[in-house]
Amino acid sequence: MPKARKRKTPVSFTNDHSSSSSKPLASRTIIRKFHVLLKRQRQLQKEPQNVENVQALAEIDTEIEDLGGLSAYQRMSSIGQGKDRGGGSEKILVAWLREMGWGELKGNGKHRLLEVGALKPDNYQSCSAWLDVTPIDLRSRHPSILEQDFLLIDPEENNGKWDIISLSLVVNFVPDAKDRGRMLILAHSFLRTDGVLFLAPWVLSNIVDTTTSGTPDCLYQFYVLERLGVRIGVIGLVEKEWIGTVPSWPSHFEYRDMAETGINLSKQLRDSTGKYKCDLIIALTHARVPNDIVLAKKLFALTPSAQKNHNIANEHGVDIILGGHDHLYFIGRGVDAWEGYDLSSEVLGAEDDDGDVLIVKSGTDFRDLSEILLELEDTPEGSVRRKVIKRVTGKHHEIKPGMRPCGKLQKILDGILKSVGSSLKNPLCKLSAEIDVRSQYIRVRESAAGDWFADILRHTYDDALCMKGYDGGADGVFICAGMLRGDSVYGPGYLTLGDVLEILPFEDPLVVLELDGQTLWDTLEASLETWPAQEGRFPVIAGFRVSWDSRRPSGQRVLGVWLQDETPETDAASSSGHTTPGIVDGEPIKRERGGRMYKIVTREYMAQGHDGFLPLKGQRAQFVNKLARVNESQDHIDADTHRIIADERSRQAKIKSHQSRAGENWRRAASFALRWSRSKRHYQDHIGVASKEHMSGVDCFDGAQIRALGSVHEEGRQEKAPADDDMITVHPVVDGRLMDKARL
Repeated sequence: MPKARKRKTPVSFTNDHSSSSSKPLASRTIIRKFHVLLKRQRQLQKEPQNVENVQALAEIDTEIEDLGGLSAYQRMSSIGQGKDRGGGSEKILVAWLREMGWGELKGNGKHRLLEVGALKPDNYQSCSAWLDVTPIDLRSRHPSILEQDFLLIDPEENNGKWDIISLSLVVNFVPDAKDRGRMLILAHSFLRTDGVLFLAPWVLSNIVDTTTSGTPDCLYQFYVLERLGVRIGVIGLVEKEWIGTVPSWPSHFEYRDMAETGINLSKQLRDSTGKYKCDLIIALTHARVPNDIVLAKKLFALTPSAQKNHNIANEHGVDIILGGHDHLYFIGRGVDAWEGYDLSSEVLGAEDDDGDVLIVKSGTDFRDLSEILLELEDTPEGSVRRKVIKRVTGKHHEIKPGMRPCGKLQKILDGILKSVGSSLKNPLCKLSAEIDVRSQYIRVRESAAGDWFADILRHTYDDALCMKGYDGGADGVFICAGMLRGDSVYGPGYLTLGDVLEILPFEDPLVVLELDGQTLWDTLEASLETWPAQEGRFPVIAGFRVSWDSRRPSGQRVLGVWLQDETPETDAASSSGHTTPGIVDGEPIKRERGGRMYKIVTREYMAQGHDGFLPLKGQRAQFVNKLARVNESQDHIDADTHRIIADERSRQAKIKSHQSRAGENWRRAASFALRWSRSKRHYQDHIGVASKEHMSGVDCFDGAQIRALGSVHEEGRQEKAPADDDMITVHPVVDGRLMDKARL
């Protein structure tokens, strides 16, 4: 291996100890600090070197030195591998190798293993009879460990050199994402064809890096494997709409049409005189159901019955699509049989599936798996496709809570979740009815869950951001269904803090935008234009009503928008105990540029134009939390805002001092949504901070703080659930604020 060198033994050298009196938490804390600091350091190094960034880099360097430098990290890692801690990751790898039958050799020599990031030279000493180990590290601490940067190893000289490569935790330690990807690419090239690396290749075929005119670094344009004598090409295709959902999409990445890419790769992979000679091509896609159906027809991924009417033996394209992106389980109608799935069920967005396309979409979050059996038949000699699919059957495997868990994984999860504490199990309220947060439901129609959470956001911000005595306030909430995760049905019964964090996992701040009527209409059209595709952009609103028609063309679906007013509360309603006032239409929001400006609470992600919300990009945004961290002496801040900042600082201090009150905050917010639904003409009695300051970090319910709840868990401390008498009961309903005229 070039450029590798062994460390000379220093005069003062002593052997590393395999145990330490330091507590595991101490070593883990130092390791985590290093990871965070180095990641931030790499990010700052890529940014313009202005005074602020140079100062920040200097502070990071100081923190790293204060921690003891890289040697301290290595020392803590070495301690973590000590025998008193159960040893390092080599124990797991050895166990896996033994399970695979690699632990005994009969005259075939030793397996060659490259150990990357080795801290001790004897990690695999007990396996020396069957393993020939080459340990390397970026900064060797032992004379028997080669000092070598893995990323600088010559790929050609070391191609196929090793049987096994262990990256241990090195990949996680590398701060730059591109370097982590390069490590995975190199690891594959260094392995023999039948070598072992517990990683899978990433394939992306229709995105081009314009700086190189090739596939982006760390990715494959395609992947070819052979099973049972059949050569299979795998390509990866993404829909153009998906790009808009990626906040950090590189400007030099260029999209290429999925169908054109599929045809071109088919010509390359099926070429009988070429290198690959593929018998079958599988397309892995990241696209919605309607786009997958269109793509399957363009690439002739046809069912056996459809092939009777259209011979595809001489058509370039793919043989079957294995799709993703949608959070639903879907099988094209044209398969011969599929156990555990109703092929006659109606799926919104799959109206063009005439039983002629081969598409399998296996759900989300490993809740569903598909077992597919393909029967192939040979085509006449000289055909473009050497084989075609003669019969397709399969089985839907659904992962359910009652199934027997994997013992090893359960042990790991128990250790991780123990640190979270019991607070996440605390109930926040009682649900008297189900709330359905499955994406196949909330991404295509108004939902009780969406209405309820939008109302909660309005009243949470009402409580946290405003002070009485001034005109203004938010006119409404406009978020998207993609903000609501969980993909499950909750209730009836208790809704816990953990459930809420599962439904609302994202930490990007909420912002207040000032929009005119035209911009609000345009944003609604953008939110509805991809229907019935299950896009995360589907609107979730509060404070105004929208009438729309899904039958109309994209860009022309919104029929009308009205602000909403509450009706005066009657004595009968008060005595009944039902505290949600009635709602009626207020003034219409006209589709016109200029005129009245409406203050709308939304996600910063949407305000930046992601996921198709381009009308929101560049609109003036206001935040609060960042102002709460700035110096009060700044002259540009309004005097009234100073008071709000002080109030916000007080609130944050209370959160830091009383982590256990986090659940109570959510209970209170839910209670507001019940008691004061759409209170008094959009908070006319509260201060309009948005009209006075340009703010940043407005997230009145501090997601970072609440998600850090487990980090301050005290041993043996148990949060007590509130008594049933104190528990509010909620019954979210669909109230018609987002009415689709086509589905009445």
